[in-house]
Amino acid sequence: MLELIKRNYWWLEIKGDIKKYVQECTKYQQNKVQHIKKAGELYSLEILEEPWQEISIDIIGPFLKSNNKDAIVVIVD
Repeated sequence: MLELIKRNYWWLEIKGDIKKYVQECTKYQQNKVQHIKKAGELYSLEILEEPWQEISIDIIGPFLKSNNKDAIVVIVD
């Protein structure tokens, strides 16, 4: 957005003003392009004979605090 506006306009603090506008604009935040790599293909896990032969742990966060907590821990046995 900054590059598009700079083609036709200029003023002091242009970069800061545009950054503030973009952060506060609800429609822009909902429609912006995501520059993240797509997730890989999912596959089923092998079914093991006994519990605790293999575990995985994911920690997701930080989030906004709720009840003084800001993350989720997922443990898969």
